[in-house]
Amino acid sequence: MKVCFISLKAYPLFKSDVKAMHGGAEVQMSILAKHLAENDKFDVHVITAKYKNSGKEKVQNITIWPSFNFLLFTFFKIIRFLKVFNKVNADIYIQRTLTLYSFFLAKYCHMRKKKFIYMVAHDNELNGRERLFRYPFGRYLIKGMYKNASAVIVQNNYQKNLFNKYFKTNRLYVMKKIAEIHEHGGIFDFYGNYDGVWLARAETWKQPEKFIELAMLNPSRKFIMICPELSRSMSGRQYNKMMKKVYKQTNITFVTHLPYSQVFSILRKCKVFCSTSASEGDLPMSLLEGAVVGLPVLILSINNYREEEQDVGIYCNNSVETMSEWLNKLLYDSELYKKYSAAAKDYVYKYHNKDKIIPALESILNEVIAQ
Repeated sequence: MKVCFISLKAYPLFKSDVKAMHGGAEVQMSILAKHLAENDKFDVHVITAKYKNSGKEKVQNITIWPSFNFLLFTFFKIIRFLKVFNKVNADIYIQRTLTLYSFFLAKYCHMRKKKFIYMVAHDNELNGRERLFRYPFGRYLIKGMYKNASAVIVQNNYQKNLFNKYFKTNRLYVMKKIAEIHEHGGIFDFYGNYDGVWLARAETWKQPEKFIELAMLNPSRKFIMICPELSRSMSGRQYNKMMKKVYKQTNITFVTHLPYSQVFSILRKCKVFCSTSASEGDLPMSLLEGAVVGLPVLILSINNYREEEQDVGIYCNNSVETMSEWLNKLLYDSELYKKYSAAAKDYVYKYHNKDKIIPALESILNEVIAQ
């Protein structure tokens, strides 16, 4: 079966020498592609944007197809993308993260008698808060995309209920994110360089200012904030204003870009992962990466994705003061720290392990191709 992931900014995740921005959605697609390609029943391809010196090539049994340069005019982007799309000639195409072109991808696949699977990345793609809903005919196009998709994959029951409330599809599946499990010798022991870490792109709904408040409440603690300017909701002016605020706070180390190959080595230098998002699509990828290495997790606001059997960490009821209290409790009490370190790792193993997610994806692909 020939499967093609459409992930324009994922190229740096296959070519570590390319220094370019990407988000959690691209990390997710690259991990799925790499593990799916381990099964010789699947011929895996990825369409990315065109980066400097990039060309069609094979990486880890995956065929990479650069399409267009981001600087091109939209018309030429579409022409070049369709040219590559037709060359790939896959049985199934998979996209994650809503764009203005998602409807046309779904429709084009339908016209070409190809299967199109859409993976919901964020709750806003379902609840009407994504800015595309406000475009002329935006809501119509989004509904059309979901209707034309051969299948839609949501991340949890909360999203499943949202989808069923507002949209219709013949095939709806629930599948959580996949996390790369890195063995490193047991539970982390909180002797890192930084007391708290914040890792996410600069989006208003990720509320980076809340992490700055946390640092201000704890002037004797050391924090690291990794916040690339890769956003659709935060303007360059807002980003620069935030950076100025960070630089005034002497206990925050600020990083504008961190290659994915360095993420886990940095996280292992930290003690507690702090998530301040007001909304997500499930637990964010960076939080899962922190949990993988055994960092206790503090969650400021999002609580729509709690599993009945187990929690990933500590929920702070939208209070930075509560988050600060828990941060200090964890750092003062080694037994409490070990408890939540183990809970974070156990959660990732239970719900996000490749041994659970990849078979689920393969099953979905087999069902979709059989339609």
